[in-house]
Amino acid sequence: MTHLLVSPQQMKLVVEAEKTGTPLVYLPLHRSHLDYLMITWTAWHFGLRLPHIASGDNLNLSGLGAVLHSYIEQLLGKGLSIEFFLEGTRCRFGKSQLPKHGLISNIVKAVQERKFMALFLPFYF
Repeated sequence: MTHLLVSPQQMKLVVEAEKTGTPLVYLPLHRSHLDYLMITWTAWHFGLRLPHIASGDNLNLSGLGAVLHSYIEQLLGKGLSIEFFLEGTRCRFGKSQLPKHGLISNIVKAVQERKFMALFLPFYF
């Protein structure tokens, strides 16, 4: 890969949203291991705070899941950003998989309860 094309107009909107304290929720499709690296690089390049990355089935562990959900809610409540893969795992056959609902459901519920606002950013590389 020699180039990464990013829409400057779209990134300007993202930068402005972050300046207001709105947490960014990065939602890439997990087609390769470059996905999370490219998001981190793009955020850094545009002067955005780097996202916290949630990964794995740790949120499903009894006891620990509730603690991690609370931690993620606190991060977003402080205006920090998070990144996770809706599909839960990397696609190995080139097609998008059905999303897993756990983490996204908790974030949407917290937004609906007006605990914080969030800007959801779907990505595909």
